Amino acid sequence: MNLRNYIDLSEIFMVEETIKKLDYYPSKRQLYLVLKGKMTYKKLQMVIEYLLEQGKIIIDKRKIFWTFNPKLMERAVPIRVKYG
Repeated sequence: MNLRNYIDLSEIFMVEETIKKLDYYPSKRQLYLVLKGKMTYKKLQMVIEYLLEQGKIIIDKRKIFWTFNPKLMERAVPIRVKYG
């Protein structure tokens, strides 16, 4: 696999922001059409898979739903740093 097949952080952020800003729940194809020219469908598939694994989105009946809520996560899983 060559480096062009890997996703980078800017592509992940671009897809996240696009999903959050849309006023409807897009299908993968609709999302691809919104992002047309910015990434290939293969890369979009990789980003979607990553977001699914991270629990940031769910896909139900071919629609993508943004589910990640960082404020809720902070209350549910407080960050505890141990020193020493």
